[in-house]
Amino acid sequence: MISNNLPAGNIREIAVNGNDINLGVELRDTTQDWFYWCFKADFPAAGVFNFRFDADSKVGTRGAAFSRDCGANWAWTNPSAHHADHRAFTYNADAPGEVWFCMGLQYLTPQFDAFLARHKNSPHFTTRELCKSRKGRSVEMLEVMSCVEKPAILLTARHHAGEMMANHAIEGLLDAVLADEEFGRAFRERFELFVVPFMDKDGVVDGDQGKLRAPHDHNRDYVQFLYPECAAVAGWVRCRKPWLTLDLHCPWIRHDRNEEIFMVHTWRDEISDATPRFSAALAEVSTPDAPYDPKHDIKFGESWNVKPENNSEMSMKDFCASFDFVKYPLSIEIPFANFGAVTAEQSNARALGRNIARAILRVGR
Repeated sequence: MISNNLPAGNIREIAVNGNDINLGVELRDTTQDWFYWCFKADFPAAGVFNFRFDADSKVGTRGAAFSRDCGANWAWTNPSAHHADHRAFTYNADAPGEVWFCMGLQYLTPQFDAFLARHKNSPHFTTRELCKSRKGRSVEMLEVMSCVEKPAILLTARHHAGEMMANHAIEGLLDAVLADEEFGRAFRERFELFVVPFMDKDGVVDGDQGKLRAPHDHNRDYVQFLYPECAAVAGWVRCRKPWLTLDLHCPWIRHDRNEEIFMVHTWRDEISDATPRFSAALAEVSTPDAPYDPKHDIKFGESWNVKPENNSEMSMKDFCASFDFVKYPLSIEIPFANFGAVTAEQSNARALGRNIARAILRVGR
């Protein structure tokens, strides 16, 4: 009934008692418990099934995400109500069959391939291999370029493998930039855009937590370069000298600021004020389906946004902030389940991406 035989699965079945299922999560090489999980269930009959985890903070504010079409589309078990239970959810199966479940709106390589297929005839869009992962997988870099070199922008996502909302936002941003409309043409006339959608390609495909991987995760690798993806991006930054970099993340699973879209400031903002300027632009173009307010941003030196105690570790945003040619070294956190009072869905995550594109064009004029 319960299986890891799907892309990015990482569940442990503890016990099944009729329609009550107890679950755990394979932590693999992370240094402490986190919240990412994904599995599939083959329901023998219609009925109400109760899933319960062996640890807290496994279920977000809209319950569990589920897909009846093998991951192409996702919905929430509690789409319009606050789901209070941190470790359990209920699913009402209306018929026998297979359903995929995840703690968020999963995004994997089949969805990425479908996105590429939609734009395969675009004259502005190419895909190349940035590098090979540790396990030999191809790590893609998407390019929106022209025959004349222009100021470069770099977007990265999935430094932490389980933070899938970033990819939905990137789809929306690229759709806007590639469109044969006034905004798309204006963006392409001003910039060249480069995107690495899966910084931890192995973790995304295998279903790792990614966050807090030992001895450090991908977003602490910009000193030692244990991971080929990070070394390749660092080399690209030094060579291409991008004007703006944006690393897309997802925060903790629920509570307070983690249920709002927010920017993460760098140490350089005390000097250049780059993130506040971008935050103001993003607020100006914010839409009701993807609301953003700079008051939720996390300043440098506040809460967890501090320099690592270990000098052998550095995040991508701080690495990029160390170069004067990067005028906007940015990082954004996109919640898993809700943007304030608005339920997060694939469509409004893409809307956020479109808003980010518009904010980039505003600060770049």
